[in-house]
Amino acid sequence: QMPYWLAAIADAPVTLVLEYQGKCFETRVQPVDLIGAVEAPYRALQQLVASVREPGRAAVIQLSERLSALPGLAAAMGRLGEAQVIGLTPGSATRGALTRLVGFARGAESIVLTRGLPPCEPPLTAEAPLEMPAAQPASRGPDTRPTHVVWQGVAHALSAAALTVGTANGTDGEPVLVIPPGTSGVSARHCELRLLEDGAFLTDLSRYGTFVNGRRADSQTRLQPGDVLRIGMPGEELLMIRVA
Repeated sequence: QMPYWLAAIADAPVTLVLEYQGKCFETRVQPVDLIGAVEAPYRALQQLVASVREPGRAAVIQLSERLSALPGLAAAMGRLGEAQVIGLTPGSATRGALTRLVGFARGAESIVLTRGLPPCEPPLTAEAPLEMPAAQPASRGPDTRPTHVVWQGVAHALSAAALTVGTANGTDGEPVLVIPPGTSGVSARHCELRLLEDGAFLTDLSRYGTFVNGRRADSQTRLQPGDVLRIGMPGEELLMIRVA
């Protein structure tokens, strides 16, 4: 039943029915319920891809037929930025292996142990890219700067004075957003947020990295309203908003 359920729930709520030992079990699931349940593993996949991609280069992410069918996964990978997400058709892995058959073969009855392969240019399949949300412009001008960062339902105002995010308490009136000490992957002074005339900026101070919309931030990153910041493992999420 699972392939049918996944295909059905991608577009609309679906009633799941399962018969077992003469009894009928039924429940109704909304797409948002399923996407919420798999949010953590999707974030882990985003972090994995972000950690291995080459800085400054666009990425092509190929999803197998089964992965392409998982609700919300293609959109989550597309939010990495400068990423083209391609859904592969059934049998793509087999066809790809066959195109490299000569390189695998050592002789008539043996093959070479292959641990890694260079990327194919162009991709092995010609499927059209999956539909992704439109990329946000790099800058929307000074009138659309985020003014607050929200964590656990509380909005913290930004200013020219750095708002430090981390597990350490501030001193001498320093603006701080304190994450509970002992939170895995969060440094004492993890990152700083500033609101300047030409935009809002994040400065990463951590050993572990700060992620903006699933992509690892540079030492200084411009922020937009709606950007999602993630720090720590599995992660604390902060939302950038603008209060008019």
